[in-house]
Parts: sequence; C-alpha cells; structure tokens
Amino acid sequence: MRHVYSALLVAALHVSCITAQVRVLSPKDLVEEIRATGVENGVIPGTTATFGAPFYGEVVLGQLLYNHSATSHCKDDYSLTAPVEIGRDGAKRLRIFLVDRGECTFVTKVKVAEDKDAGAVIVVDSKNSTLTREDIEHIIMADDGWGTKIKIPSILLTHADGQRLIDAVVHAQEAGNKDEQAVFAELEWNIPQKDVVAVDFWTDAANEQGTRFLVDYSKDAETLKGHLRFSPHYHIFSLPVDYNDLCKDRNTAKFCADDPDGPGDITGHDVVLEDLRQLCLFSVTAEENVDGMKDSRYSKTFWDYIDRFAKECPIVDKAAARPPKGVSPDEYRFGEKCSLRILRGLIPKKMHDFETCVNGPDGLKLLEEERANMAWSVLALRINGWRFSGTLERNLVTKAVCSGFIEPPAPCKTLLKEMEGSLSKVTVNKGVGAGTVTLILLMLVVIVAIAFYFYQSYLRKSVRTALREEVMLEVKTQMQDYHPLEEDAIPEQHRESRPLVS
Repeated sequence: MRHVYSALLVAALHVSCITAQVRVLSPKDLVEEIRATGVENGVIPGTTATFGAPFYGEVVLGQLLYNHSATSHCKDDYSLTAPVEIGRDGAKRLRIFLVDRGECTFVTKVKVAEDKDAGAVIVVDSKNSTLTREDIEHIIMADDGWGTKIKIPSILLTHADGQRLIDAVVHAQEAGNKDEQAVFAELEWNIPQKDVVAVDFWTDAANEQGTRFLVDYSKDAETLKGHLRFSPHYHIFSLPVDYNDLCKDRNTAKFCADDPDGPGDITGHDVVLEDLRQLCLFSVTAEENVDGMKDSRYSKTFWDYIDRFAKECPIVDKAAARPPKGVSPDEYRFGEKCSLRILRGLIPKKMHDFETCVNGPDGLKLLEEERANMAWSVLALRINGWRFSGTLERNLVTKAVCSGFIEPPAPCKTLLKEMEGSLSKVTVNKGVGAGTVTLILLMLVVIVAIAFYFYQSYLRKSVRTALREEVMLEVKTQMQDYHPLEEDAIPEQHRESRPLVS
C-alpha cells in the first residue's frame, strides 16, 4: 500500500510545480534557527496540492499545532484542543495542523484534520525521505479521487523543515503555549516567478467552453511560449462497471468521462479516447526549455490541432456532419476518424510515436496521472499553483499570467499594450448633462399627461356605453311585461271604429 501512495506523489511530477511557502512569525528563536538554514526572513519553501487549491494571494495566518498519531494522522486518533486565536486586528487566526506523511493518502490526512476544524494542514515528509527543498518545489501532493470534498489548503515540507516546526510546537505545548513560545506562521501562495509561469488547465475534449478558451488563448500562448510552462489536463474518473459506456475500457470502467450529447451516439468512451489522443499529442510534440528559458514548455502542434479539431470535428450526429462529397461523415465529426485525419497532416513523421503512446503503457500512465490529479471542477485553471477564480476569458487569463512574474517580460508588455489599444478603440459614453436630463423629464411628463387624457376619454366613453346598454336592457325588460291584445278579445262594438290601415 505504501507504494500506491508513493505513486500518487510521483504521478504529480507531470503537473506543473506549485509553489507555496510557510513564513514563521514567532517565536523569534525559531525564526533565527530557520534563517540559519539558508532561507530568508524565516520563509520555508514547500509545495501544495491540486485538491483544496488556494486562491491567488490567499494567506492563512494561524497557530501551528501537533499531536502524535499512531496512524500517522490517517484516523481520528489524536486531539488538538488549543482554541482558535483572535488577533488584535480582529483577524481570525486559524489552527494549522502539522501531520506526518505515510500510511494513507494526502487527501485522507487533510480530510481528518479538516473535520477537526483545521484551517490548513502542513504535511511533514517521511523520516526516510531524501526529498530536498528543491525537489519538493517540483512535485505536488496528488488527489486520490476524493479531493473535491476538501475545502482547506495544504502544504508539503521536507522532513528536516517539518521536524524543526514539530519540535518547536511540542516544546511550546509542553510550556502551556505561552504567547512568547507559541508557534505562529503564515501560509502563502502568492509567489511570483522570475522567468517562467506555470499554467495548468483542466477540461475535457468535448467541453465546448474549454475548447473555445483554448482556441482563443492559443495566440497568447504562442507569444509567451518561452516564458510559459503550459500543461493540459483532462477530467478523467472511475465509475462502476455498469456505466462502462462512458469509459475507455468497458471491462474495468477505470478511465471514464462525461457523455457530451445525451441520447446522441457520441459517448464518454469516445471522449476519453480523444482526451488520450490530445495528451499523447502534447507528450510527443512538446518542447522543453523553449528559447533557452529553463522549465518552459510549449507545443505549437498541440495548439494547431486544438484549433482545427474544434472547427472540423463538431459534436453532431452523422446526418448533421458536412464532409466533402464522397467522404465519410465520421471524418468530419467528433471521433477517432476525424482526429486521425487531422493528425496525419500535422505530425506525419511522429505518427509512430503518437500511436505507440495511445496504444501502449505510456498512454495508460497519462490517463492514470489525470485521474489522480482531478481539479476542483471540470473546467479549472491554476497559475503558479493558485486557483484562478475569474472568467475563462483570454485577456483576463493573460493579465493573470503576466502578474505571475516578478518583472513582466517583453511578450507580456506587448500583449498588455495590445489589450489597452483594443480598449481605447471602444467609444466611451461620457454621461448625460443636466439640461438633457431636464428635457427628458419634461418629455416624460408630457407623455404621461397625454396618456392620462386619452385614458380619461376612453373611460368616459366606456361609462356612457355601459349606461346606454344598461338603459336599453331595462327598457327591453319592461316592454316584455306588456302582452299584445288579440283581435278576438276586442269587443264587437269597438271593431268598426278601428282605423283601416289599407
């Protein structure tokens, strides 16, 4: 089982590194001890996870707490009773739990701590681990598939750094957690990068909004390519075997995706296969250290494929496909045939490597990594490890990416200038003057007066009509009370005196 948990951590190596840090605030002797290890201002570098991802600029201020657990904090077998502190400024100081790595997944540990009202979790690496600070910054804590339930952030530290914190916390707790000995720290996720910004984007191949964003963002990605480490990710999950029509392998239902068209004939099975093709395409075509920039990664072929696939392979029924005359509809709608038609034109020399990836163990490994590193939603964007919470719109994302640099590089300045230029072309309404407002009000008064006049006229006419109808009805009713006198009923002596009509 230990190897399984290690695999979850190793699988995360293909996800862009997520920078985080722990800034120790007190006690002073601990801050000085940390500085002596070679870090500035008592700041310890670490890494965070895909689950419970923090928002950009988020800072968790709190008291560090620790208690030994026989299960390495995998079960509710430890207690932390220190009260949540309230700072002088009224800010809530959360409880930050220190937990040991091992025996269960990171998600399990963080979930147990979250149920104990932890505001954040610091995972201390295993005693026999050889990971250094530099190593830690290039990996992440992987999701075991249940991470969407986690709401608090977490950070992984090296054993040496974590043990130093544990020793200080235990010493403070033994002394009664007096103010001068209690360990307080800030957890931060707003660390800008000097040269290369890491961008992770989650979607699935059939998600129209995600595809539309990729198509729009491709131009900016090309401009930033030497300063960007872009990593595409796909929403892959497991299901019971009964739902195998949504999965790649219908016997195990291990790698599955959502059905994109309901009753249509395109299923989650088709989506997973397209996800895999896109992952393999990126894997065999992505260039590392583009333009000499260390850690950058870019694949022009990937972006070209996304653009063409979106335009030429829509999610439609066969009858709605629009292929050239004599060509199968399947070559111009979502699916393998349409995908391969485009790929053969884009990577004729790399088709063998591509097919080896799709049909071999490398492809399964890529799917396993995606399943182990699910984001907080189907569509998700992370920049330098922090969660992008804005609208998935090209300009907004580019601004966020460029804010991830200590000093924006020339490509960022070019893109931002272009954005400003496009905004300057928009006609701005400078407002309405007082005279115009007065005129509008007078016109409204006149319109209301005219409407009232016609309403009164209509009302009077309606009343007269109603009265007339009522009078006529009354007259008709009264006339019905009179019966005509029959001729035989007229006395004979009076008949001759009747005037002749003709």
